[in-house]
Amino acid sequence: IATVQNDGDLCPPEIKILEAFYLSFNGPEWVNNRGWLDDTAPYCSWFGVTCDEFGISTTKLELGNNGLTGKLGTRIIDILSQLDELDTLDLKNNDITGSIPTDIATLSKLSKLDLSRQTQGLVGEIPEELTDLGLSFLNLAHNRLEQTIPSAFGTFDEIKVLDLSSNDFSQSIPSELGRLKDTLISLDLSSNKLEGRIPSELGKFEDIVLDMGGNEALSGPAPLSICLMPATDLTNDTRLCPPERNVLREIYVSAKGREWTKSSLWLDEYASHCLWFGVKCDKKDEFIVKLNLQSNGLSGTLSPNISGLSFMEHLDLSDNDIKGTIPTEIGRLSNLNFLRLCYNRFVGDTTNFGHDLKNLELLHLHSNLLSGSIASIDWPHETRSSSYITDCGNPTEFEQSLVCDDCTMCCKQSFPFVCRNCIRC
Repeated sequence: IATVQNDGDLCPPEIKILEAFYLSFNGPEWVNNRGWLDDTAPYCSWFGVTCDEFGISTTKLELGNNGLTGKLGTRIIDILSQLDELDTLDLKNNDITGSIPTDIATLSKLSKLDLSRQTQGLVGEIPEELTDLGLSFLNLAHNRLEQTIPSAFGTFDEIKVLDLSSNDFSQSIPSELGRLKDTLISLDLSSNKLEGRIPSELGKFEDIVLDMGGNEALSGPAPLSICLMPATDLTNDTRLCPPERNVLREIYVSAKGREWTKSSLWLDEYASHCLWFGVKCDKKDEFIVKLNLQSNGLSGTLSPNISGLSFMEHLDLSDNDIKGTIPTEIGRLSNLNFLRLCYNRFVGDTTNFGHDLKNLELLHLHSNLLSGSIASIDWPHETRSSSYITDCGNPTEFEQSLVCDDCTMCCKQSFPFVCRNCIRC
């Protein structure tokens, strides 16, 4: 028997290594232990074991959801480190206890490590020695790991998926994680106890799934660049990512904000949008009630997403060089009482605000290039002569002058009148 055990062909050393692993995690009680310790079954055919093309070296141990019980410690790492070609260790959804040993770095070929969702939860800190491995996938979610996320994690060279969600990590998110922008495609830090300001470096990621929700101690707002990511769970967090801030950003881009005369704090990563130039919010700094960018060098077009500023009462974009049509979506701003879009270069032959502007008291559209007709808005209040001004009347640059039956003043009015209640401008 001793002769057989010492013969590497008849009794390959990896059998003894796998046997030690099996017994350490109570193998007889596994959900599926097909082939394990069966003298007639090659170890490369044992359930969860994958070998290299030569059928010699174990490359993967995939035993998730399989009823493993036992303690993760130095002894287990010593056993696994003898599997020289092991590149995948997947033990998720079991009942493995203990902490992650620092000598896990001895698993030198490991590229995928999944220890997530242990029933009682792994405890302790994450060893930064994990960065010594060439990991492309690391999932430690749904455990009881604590303290800080190592800043050294920013030195991972090949990491694509990093999931540290649903643990007890506290303190701040290390800005060094931003260094992973060239490799990472998924980062999940959600449902921890992280606090402080979200580092703007994370806003440099492109084409990434980024989850950070469920960290109630994170201070807001989150960096604007993160709130604009197409795949982040913070999009629906109005505390960290105020929707109106995103709308202002769209207005800025559409109206060529870089060319504005004044744009202090616009698109600042952290400044409250209520402090941006020309913006005024309500007393609680929750909603925008006034946007005044009069004579400020706006050009380009006006974003239809302006309808997202649903609490706005006062909008003045007059004396600029905004082109294109006036968005009909402005008609959704039911709280609006003051609207000045005059002295721009708006065009269009059908301007329609609908019938929801029940609070409107002033509307100035004159000195634009509007043509055709302006649909009735069911003017809600007793009007003054300067309440509703357009360029109806002649002279006009168009074959027919602008028709506006609700207007109270026509800046180009001459005989014959083309609106019923107008006076001349």
